[in-house]
Amino acid sequence: MVALTRACPLLLELDLAGVNQLSNDSMTSIFFNVAGLRELRMNENETINSPTIPDLHRVSTLTGDAFLKAIGPYPWYLTDVRNPKAMALKSPAPPDIDLAIARPITTSFDQLRVVDFTSCKRIGDQDIDNLVTNAPQLRSVTLAKCTNLTNDSIHSISRLGKHLHYLHLGHVSQ
Repeated sequence: MVALTRACPLLLELDLAGVNQLSNDSMTSIFFNVAGLRELRMNENETINSPTIPDLHRVSTLTGDAFLKAIGPYPWYLTDVRNPKAMALKSPAPPDIDLAIARPITTSFDQLRVVDFTSCKRIGDQDIDNLVTNAPQLRSVTLAKCTNLTNDSIHSISRLGKHLHYLHLGHVSQ
């Protein structure tokens, strides 16, 4: 996913329903590289977990070790190593890499209108807050069966105001 999002930054829609190989690093890559994204569907993914959606405004201001800690193994995917996650456990930064290439290309997803995270049971309230911060003009948000979410997510979603047209929260019992 990292290679795809870096090579195709003009993607408009991503439908990754049921692709359980995706990880938090995949989400970081999507939010760091595909600035014109209009639709993101990640339903039925039980491998991504909180925190998975980066706060682009905050991450873009971080430097050095704080930046590396916030983005996890992501910079290792930009190098030619066999297992980026294992390498990240040994060292937070790949040697001889300019961290400027690992930074997000935007701090706002102004075009993102549709998000579907149905049955992404491990995403949390902070992810929804970061999503709303990153994409303030969302129109359709589907969070059905996201059982980890609480009232804090509703408070975050309410910041969308007049932009929000469709909200599905079925089976979100908290």
